Amino acid sequence: MSFKGLVVPAFAAAVVAVILVPLPWWLLDVLIAFNISLSLVLVLLVSSAGRPADLGSFPAAVLLATLLRVALNVASTRLILTRGYAGQVIERFGEFVAGGNPVLGFVMFLIITVVQFVVVTRGAERVAEVAARFTLDAMPGRQMSVDADLNAGLITEEEARRRREEIRREADFYGAMDGASRFVRGDAVAGLVIVAVNLLGGTLSGVLFGRMSAGEALARYALLAIGDGLSAQIPALLVSAAAGIAVTRAASAGDLSSSLVREAASHPAALAGAGALFCAVGLVPGMAHAPMLAVGGLLLGLGLYARRLAAPAPAAEEAAPAAPSFEDLYRSCLPDAVAVELGAALLQYADPGRPGGLPERVRQLRARFASEMGVVLPPVRIKESAALKATAYAILVRGVEAGRGEVLPGHVLAVSAGPAGEIPGIPAHDPAFGLPALWVAEERRAEAEVAGWTVVDPVSVIVTHLVEVLRRCLHELIDRQEVQNMLDAVRKAYPALVDELVPGVLSAAEVEEVLRALVREGVPLTDVAGVLDALGRAARVSKDTAHLVREARKSLYRLLTRSSGLADGAPVLVFDPALERRLVEAALRAPGGVPALEPDFAGKLVDAVAAKVRQVAVGRVPVFVCPGEVREFVRAVVERVSPRIPVLSYQEVDPQVELRPAGVVRVDV
Repeated sequence: MSFKGLVVPAFAAAVVAVILVPLPWWLLDVLIAFNISLSLVLVLLVSSAGRPADLGSFPAAVLLATLLRVALNVASTRLILTRGYAGQVIERFGEFVAGGNPVLGFVMFLIITVVQFVVVTRGAERVAEVAARFTLDAMPGRQMSVDADLNAGLITEEEARRRREEIRREADFYGAMDGASRFVRGDAVAGLVIVAVNLLGGTLSGVLFGRMSAGEALARYALLAIGDGLSAQIPALLVSAAAGIAVTRAASAGDLSSSLVREAASHPAALAGAGALFCAVGLVPGMAHAPMLAVGGLLLGLGLYARRLAAPAPAAEEAAPAAPSFEDLYRSCLPDAVAVELGAALLQYADPGRPGGLPERVRQLRARFASEMGVVLPPVRIKESAALKATAYAILVRGVEAGRGEVLPGHVLAVSAGPAGEIPGIPAHDPAFGLPALWVAEERRAEAEVAGWTVVDPVSVIVTHLVEVLRRCLHELIDRQEVQNMLDAVRKAYPALVDELVPGVLSAAEVEEVLRALVREGVPLTDVAGVLDALGRAARVSKDTAHLVREARKSLYRLLTRSSGLADGAPVLVFDPALERRLVEAALRAPGGVPALEPDFAGKLVDAVAAKVRQVAVGRVPVFVCPGEVREFVRAVVERVSPRIPVLSYQEVDPQVELRPAGVVRVDV
C-alpha cells in the first residue's frame, strides 16, 4: 500500500489514541491548532473548486473532521477535570474572547453555537436534502438525454460514458452531503453538552478535590470550559460553512470568488443603486455620516466602474441573431436511420438506468448484428411520440414507419406456440410474427408458463419486433458510407485486394449494389474480403449486378451452408425433378433468365410451396435448394410465402453436407 493509502487509516488510529490515551497539554495545543487549520483548508478547498461534485471525498472529510473534534473534546475534558489546565490554546481562547468575564464568554460561545446550529448547519442540511432529492429525481431523465444524444450520433461512446459518470458522481456527492450535514448538526449539539459537563464537573472537582471555593472554582473552570468550547465550535462553524458552500453553489462554474465577482460585476445597476441609497441615508440628520457615506461612495464607484467595463465599444453595433446556416437546415431534414418511438406509458422502458431496459437491449442488439450479419447498425434513437397511443410504439427506418405494435406495462405477452391451457388475459397478437397471444398480468406469469404458454416481457416484445424489422430492412441501411467503412476495414488487412478492385474494376456504387443484394437475401457480410475477391474475378466476365451476386454467393458456399442451417440439419425442400426441369427450360428460353409461366400454373406453384412449408416447418425454418438457373425465380416465389426461408442453389451448398430432402414440391399440370 502506498503512503497515500495509509493517510486515512493512520488518521483513524490517531483519533482512537487521542480518545483513549491521556495527552500532555502541549500535544493537545498542536492538535487543536491542526483542527482549526484543517477547517480552514476545507473552506478554501470548496471555495476554489471548479464544481462541488468534483470533490467526491469532501463528505468523508467532513466526517473525519467531526471525529477529530469529538476526540479533542474528550482529551481536553480529561485534562480540565483532572489537572484544571488544558493547554495554552484553550486558556487563551477563554481569556481573549471572554476578557476574563465568564458571563461574556458564555454569551459569545452561545451566540457562535446558535449561529452554527440554527443558521448555517440547519440551512446546509435542508439544502443538501433538497439537492439530493432533486438530483436523484432528475437522474433518469439526464441519462436518457445522454443516450438520446448517443443514439442520434451527436456524441461518441466515450463522451457518453464521461457524461454518465459525471451524473453518477453528482448524485453520489449530494446524497453523501445529505448525510454529512447531519454529522455536523450532531457535533453542534455535542459541543453544548461538553461545555456543560466541563463547567459542572470542573466546578465540583475544584471544590471537592482542588480545595477551591465555589466562586473560585466556577470562575476557573468556566473560562476553561468556554475556551474549550470556542476552540471546538470555531472550526465546527468553518466546516459547517464549507458544507453550506458546497451544496449551495450547484450551478456555479469556476471558483466561488471569481463567480461572485463576475456575477456582481454583470449587474452594475445593483451596485450603483445600493451606493446611492447609502449616500442618501448618510445625509439624513442624526445618522452616522462618515461610515454611511464611505460605504455608499465605495459601492457607487464600483457600480460605475463595472458599468463602464460592461459597456460596448462606441463603434460596435448590436449583432443580429445569426441565421441558421444551410448546413444546419439540411442536417435538420436528415431522418434518423433507425428510430423507436414510444408512447407516454412506455417511457419507463427507455430509462438507461433500468436493468434490461430498452437502451441496454438495443446496445446488445447492435453488437449481435455486427457479429452475426457483419453489419454495424447505425445508432438507434429512442424518443417519445405524442402522436402515438400511450401504450403503442413505432419502428422507423429512414424516417418511414416500418412496424408498429402495442405493449401493456405491468403485463407479459403469452404467445401460443402450440396447445396450451386456458388462462385469463387480454387477447392480442405477437407484433413480430402475428401469432395469437394474450396479455397476462405480471403476477400470473408463472401460471402462464405452467399452462404451456411462451411468456415474453414488454421490452422483449419491442426488441423482437425491432429485430424482425431490421432483418427485413437491413439492406436499406447499407449506404455508401457504410460500404466505405467496410472497404477501409478490409484495406488495413488486404490493401492490394481493395486497391485493385475499387475503383479500378468496380466503383463503390457497384460494390454497394452487390452488398445490398446479399444482405437483402440474408447473407452475412462477415467475410467481406471473400466477397471482394469473388467480385474481382467475376467482374472480368460481366459487371451485371445479378451475375456478380451469383458469383459472390458461390464463393461463400461454406458461410451460406452454415448461416442457412443446413450444416445443423435444417429440413431441406426441393422440387420434383419434372417440375425442376420445366422451370430450368423456361428460364433458359427467357431473355432475362426469369421463367415465363402461365398465371394458373404460377398460382399452383405458390400454393404447393406454401403447403409443403407448412408441412415441414415444425420448430425449424426449412431451406429450399434448387438449380442455380432458377434460384432468383424460386426466391421470389418463396418470399411470397415466407421471407425468412433461405433459398440456395446446389452450387452454394458445401459438398461435405449430405442433402436429404424432407419434402418435395410437386405441381399437377
